[in-house]
Amino acid sequence: MSRSARVYGHKRYPIVPRRKTSSGKSGFKQAIAIKPDDASVYCFMGNVYSKMKRYSEAIAAYKQAIAIKPDDAEVYYTMALTYAVMERYPDAAAAYQNVIRIDPHGRYAAKAAREMERLSRLPR
Repeated sequence: MSRSARVYGHKRYPIVPRRKTSSGKSGFKQAIAIKPDDASVYCFMGNVYSKMKRYSEAIAAYKQAIAIKPDDAEVYYTMALTYAVMERYPDAAAAYQNVIRIDPHGRYAAKAAREMERLSRLPR
């Protein structure tokens, strides 16, 4: 993989530049300009914002991804994790339910079920 194609150690997103900026947006703007209907760009953007603890921006990015590809269980799963960190448990539970609804035997379904069980034990 070329140096310019490396993206935060992930080859799935070769259109987002590796260099970090203070806002984290320049590479995303470029990626969105190249592939505006690519849900994975918005999902990755949400993951980066979440790692930066910019949770509201992460949720907005995940919602953009879902608007483009509403049947992506991975986006709902990562959005649920972010909602949980934000202590927005009803939103997290709804996102986990979407994971299971979309892909009941998929990669994220068992994890989503475990997280829903954990959320159900939290004090209300």
